[in-house]
Amino acid sequence: MGEAATKSDRQQNQTRLWLNILRLHGLVFGDLNRQLLDETGLSLAKFDAMAQLARNPDGLSMGKLSGALKVTNGNVSGLVNRLIKDGMVVKAMSADDRRSFSAKLTDAGLTTFKQASEAHNRILAELLRAVSDQDMVEASAALRGILESMQTGASLD
Repeated sequence: MGEAATKSDRQQNQTRLWLNILRLHGLVFGDLNRQLLDETGLSLAKFDAMAQLARNPDGLSMGKLSGALKVTNGNVSGLVNRLIKDGMVVKAMSADDRRSFSAKLTDAGLTTFKQASEAHNRILAELLRAVSDQDMVEASAALRGILESMQTGASLD
């Protein structure tokens, strides 16, 4: 009986953790995406791509950008093409590999990103205003520990 109860408790804990992560992600992502789009015209997807490019002023290959954003190459190509259309990004043939392209922020893209970054920080602060610093630190540490455990476990397989 004890082993079955322990297994059942663990399954309940796993489900609760998963559902809480989903709820939190949905709440923060939805509100942040909507408000950022309303204020800056940038979706979180565009903002995240621009953030990666802002950290890499010489540009990133499409593959590296895809890896950094954790999306497929097809998704990143569409995203970059929309940013090009918006005048935020330019795409150039890679100097290292003529078969690949790199993306780089334009001056207008960098200016827009800096403004959007301020809005992003302000919106996030507003969304998390009721959460204490201690709760944020503890939750971050717990989630980081879970991530590390999962990554270590995955590498052992």
